Amino acid sequence: MKQLKSKSQMVIGFAWLFIYTTMLMSCTSSAPEKVSFYHWKSKAKDVFTKDGLKPQSIHKIYMHYFDVDQLNTLNHWEDGIYPVYPLTYVDEVYKSCDIVPVVFIVNKVLKDTDAKKLAKKIQKLVDEISLHHFGKIIHSLQIDCDWSSSTRYKYFELLNLLKKDYQLSCTIRLHQVKYQSKTGLPPVDKGVLMLYNVGDLSDFSANSILTEGIVSQYVNEDTDYPIPLDLALPLFSQTVLKNKNGEIKLIKGTDIQLFNQDQNHFKRESGHVYSVVRDTLYKGFYLSVEDQIKLEMSDADVVKKSYQIIKNSKINIDEVIFYHLDMALIQQNAFNDIIKNL
Repeated sequence: MKQLKSKSQMVIGFAWLFIYTTMLMSCTSSAPEKVSFYHWKSKAKDVFTKDGLKPQSIHKIYMHYFDVDQLNTLNHWEDGIYPVYPLTYVDEVYKSCDIVPVVFIVNKVLKDTDAKKLAKKIQKLVDEISLHHFGKIIHSLQIDCDWSSSTRYKYFELLNLLKKDYQLSCTIRLHQVKYQSKTGLPPVDKGVLMLYNVGDLSDFSANSILTEGIVSQYVNEDTDYPIPLDLALPLFSQTVLKNKNGEIKLIKGTDIQLFNQDQNHFKRESGHVYSVVRDTLYKGFYLSVEDQIKLEMSDADVVKKSYQIIKNSKINIDEVIFYHLDMALIQQNAFNDIIKNL
């Protein structure tokens, strides 16, 4: 089993090495020259020591600081709004990196909150985390939120307030590019076009992480965006669970070998779709007979084609940010070789 897994990792690694080197070697004046990574874990452990990786090889690290969500708890900022999943540990090696704090805001939070109060709370906690882990105030900030028509004005007010104290960027979804006149242009210095999680998790006939078909529905050769954009691309896998009632659960990572070899509990239906034939546990999740499982991976060829669609448009991309910086993914995707070939 270990040999099979190692061979699979090598194949995926070479595929990713091919896409990165192809992208970078074929760059024109409008293609990105800067490669950065998201770090999306509460503990930022050293991933650079292995194989002599150097943090200086990475342009920036966009480090998740915390989420802002609405919870039923007495320990909250106001109106049930509370910061969750905060950054609790940062290894010394990251202090030599160019760090951009990232705060994820659940859209529903914006509906019933005061933008001024929320901005002050976010600023206070961001600065406290920066001082605690990096010994300084960081004057850059990225806000991740898929705003809607009902929260647009409150969200833009929040961004305007935060922009007074930070060089501010925010995430942009494909639909916000295509329907920009309807969704509005966020008041930020720069946006990040999110080119992952673009599909429907419940659709077991397609990969929800990324398909070039979906990208082409929103971006063509004439597509432009008035705000400077970076591009976020996927470097992760996930397991989608669907029970007989159609309810969806998401698990980080995949284990193809396990599902292929454990025929006592799983039956391959098609492609990367499996059904549960006997009740079992998987990564702490209870799986029942008739549950369906979809294994989704970031396909190198799909990423390359999707990247090309953006490159062929009028959108000018300055920086590529991969989601995300993780030791298992570094080992799986020949990260060291990729960095050496930049």
